[in-house]
Amino acid sequence: MANIPAPDKPFWDSESLSSEIPSGENSKYTVSVCQKDGKKFVSLTRWYRTQKSPDWRPKNGVVLPYDKAGDIAKALKEAAE
Repeated sequence: MANIPAPDKPFWDSESLSSEIPSGENSKYTVSVCQKDGKKFVSLTRWYRTQKSPDWRPKNGVVLPYDKAGDIAKALKEAAE
């Protein structure tokens, strides 16, 4: 069985918001540098909110090893050109 953290305890040991990219009134993306058990990661998360629930909630995302983030950013930039 997976070890699921308690809701009041964050998953990451540390997390630093790097960028926030709006994607409409009720949607946004965030890029964060995170650390877990001494390893660094880059997290890209899509967030949403609704009229019933105005608090931002994560919808989906991807976590990349920190040392691969530069190569992946370069590939994304090339794909967008």
